[in-house]
Amino acid sequence: MTRAAEALPASFEALASDPAAPDGFARLALTFVADGRTVATVTFRYGEGVTSLPAVPQKDGYVGQWPDRDYTCLTYSQTVEAEYTPYASALAGDSGETPQVLVDGSFSPQAKVAVATAETSFTDADGRTHSGTAYTVTVTDPVFGAPDCTVHFRKPDTAARYTVWVQQGETWAEQKPGVDGSYLLIDCPGGQITFLAEVTTANVWLILLLAAAILLAAAVFVIIWCKRTRKPRPKQPENAR
Repeated sequence: MTRAAEALPASFEALASDPAAPDGFARLALTFVADGRTVATVTFRYGEGVTSLPAVPQKDGYVGQWPDRDYTCLTYSQTVEAEYTPYASALAGDSGETPQVLVDGSFSPQAKVAVATAETSFTDADGRTHSGTAYTVTVTDPVFGAPDCTVHFRKPDTAARYTVWVQQGETWAEQKPGVDGSYLLIDCPGGQITFLAEVTTANVWLILLLAAAILLAAAVFVIIWCKRTRKPRPKQPENAR
């Protein structure tokens, strides 16, 4: 072999694969860093990779992950920075300017909400029949699973009062909703609920009974007031008889 041949350039890949190369020559490293702190350093050989990544440190209010890349074929040392994304606090059931359904809670960026509707009819424990459009709200979150949350349901008639019925297995139970402007607030444990929002109708007989009671009370007051304010008639003189 001539000196000229000995001086021919060789790629790092060829050198790393040379059995005569020192063991540490082809050993590279990935350094995992989160918020400026080193989490782990994982070594690998040129052209190979790492089979598992260290856990991303938790950060309040954020979801953390390592960058989505191919870690199975690596050719140089590098530093990998953790990526943190804030929790989502609300999910919309549709893309309208004022959504019919909003879900409030703490969700990962991958969380989704699905809203399905169906006409339904049922009888409550008192034998009264209720019917209308039932809404089924389902939250799926691959990070947090099935989180407890609050459903915000926009009232179809903002001036009306509503009663909310929640399906529990084969039965329906009345739930007292909160109110936030034009939205009803409905508890949604486990990220799934089926409910019916029904306009509350007044009891006609109760209204008539209350009206009669008010009129009776007013009549009694007028009679008592008249008796108290009536002036006594003056007595006539004896010689005027």
